[in-house]
Order: sequence, then structure tokens, then C-alpha cells
Amino acid sequence: MSDKATLGKTRTVRLSNETDRQIEAVAAQKGKTASEVIRETLETEFSTHRELPGQWLLRTASLPRTREPDAKFSSAYRRRHR
Repeated sequence: MSDKATLGKTRTVRLSNETDRQIEAVAAQKGKTASEVIRETLETEFSTHRELPGQWLLRTASLPRTREPDAKFSSAYRRRHR
């Protein structure tokens, strides 16, 4: 999987000795290289759908109100922002 057409930019990271030992142990159990284990783990993590802040705002804005607005807060907000 080291074909440049398949893989993009090379990144270098520094890991603690403990983390490196854990990665090496998992790689040995799976019969893979440490790089393969790291790549698979990252690809799995970032392949899950993440809702962007703008998407959350749009989704939240379209939900029905679950409670009445706080009248005390609303009047204080209006006074402050005249």
C-alpha cells in the first residue's frame, strides 16, 4: 500500500515510548507493520461522519421549540442590546 497514487502526504509524528510499545504489540498480534496499524486506526477514526458546527446550527434551528423562552432573560437581553 505504499504506492504514491494510493497514499497521499507523508506525516511525521512523535509518540511516547509507551504508545509506541502498544502500537508495536498490536501490530505483532495482527501480523502487520506499525505503519499499517496506525494508518488503519486513523482511517477508521476519520471515516465516521462528524457534524460540522454549521450543520448542527441548521439542524437545531429547524427543531421545534421544547419550552417557552425565559421572559426575564429576554427582557434583560432586549434592554442591553437597544
